[in-house]
Amino acid sequence: MLNPDAFLLEIGELSPRGLSESWLSARTDDKIAVQRWKRAAKALKAATLTGAEAVNPANGATAPMRGHCFTKAAQKSFAEGLAMLPAAGNSIVRLPQPS
Repeated sequence: MLNPDAFLLEIGELSPRGLSESWLSARTDDKIAVQRWKRAAKALKAATLTGAEAVNPANGATAPMRGHCFTKAAQKSFAEGLAMLPAAGNSIVRLPQPS
């Protein structure tokens, strides 16, 4: 294995269709690396807001995404009309309006 302690943060792409979802993943058996990753994930979560809704564009069906994290900048961009795209599937992610 080239990188047995991989920790990956993939930033979503901004395209004419909208902003793709970012995601975080990790894989290791090293307990020290796991603790570092947990601290990094906790800091990332503290810097974001949570709660969104998945919307099926074909029929309007919705499903809650309570654990979905997003930045205030993404929320502002969504309120201004930028589509939020999930990492997989054809749904649209609806963020709450800024308060």
